[in-house]
Amino acid sequence: MAALRPPPEDALSWVPFGPSELIAACEDGRVLHTRSDIDCFPESDSLFAWNNVMRLAKTDDHADKHWRLYKSGRPIDLNMMRVLDRSGRLRTDRFESLIEQGASVMINRLELKVPEIGRLSRQIEAWTGAYVRVVAIGSPGRAPCMPLHYDHVDVIAIQMDGDKTWSFYGRPVEGSGIARRVEDRPQVKTDEIALQKGDCLFVPAGLHHQCQPSDGSLHLALNLKWPTVMDFAPDLVKQRPNDFSLLEPIRTYRSPERVDCLLDQLSEFDELRLRQDEIKEFLQGWPGHCAERWRVSNLGEFY
Repeated sequence: MAALRPPPEDALSWVPFGPSELIAACEDGRVLHTRSDIDCFPESDSLFAWNNVMRLAKTDDHADKHWRLYKSGRPIDLNMMRVLDRSGRLRTDRFESLIEQGASVMINRLELKVPEIGRLSRQIEAWTGAYVRVVAIGSPGRAPCMPLHYDHVDVIAIQMDGDKTWSFYGRPVEGSGIARRVEDRPQVKTDEIALQKGDCLFVPAGLHHQCQPSDGSLHLALNLKWPTVMDFAPDLVKQRPNDFSLLEPIRTYRSPERVDCLLDQLSEFDELRLRQDEIKEFLQGWPGHCAERWRVSNLGEFY
């Protein structure tokens, strides 16, 4: 199996799928799953575990921006449940009580909170050209965290603890690179994959899914956000509101040949034909462009 080779100075950045595999999976609308040894991550037990969740809960000054709690697929209002204090930090007594009752927790922007994970996200950005943000999702009980949904980012999920079964439905929605309301969600299950500790899963953007955790399930989601035509030619998208091809992720994977192929496809639109050099420069600088766009004191939301 082809693999992304990590820089020799940091063996932490290990991803068991190569770019060609990921691109093919996206084009086919299918997931990739590999059973891997958790020891591939040096000092994996200290990379991120349940004790890290609880430690962050007591120290994170930006909990109101990045922490989400869910129960049986429904979000919990942190203010209504008085989980946040006046400064926006978590009240650990209330937080721990909800966790004991089986609430799931989602922590966004984990790359800003754990240095090793931050290094991992930056290296994956360097390899792929995508804008990478990291989310942790922990479920102490068996209730699903999220309802049936799709993500507008490609996701590399690493199961850090416990088990979790992912159910997939249908094929990726059209225009999967943009978050938008889809009227008819697929109801027929097309695939089911059970992850154990150490497993890695790749889910292309737009594919509906729902997860059933075991007791004590914890996984990291490395979210790869790609540009769409909306990002460099919003007027064209407005002129063609029903052309969902303009909202598809433009996955470059740092490949000059692939970029040239994508530019040829975009040249079908007369409005973009004379902007090839500008678009190429935009695609090459995408992660940096995103970092500037979404940075709010370096702690802005991802999406």
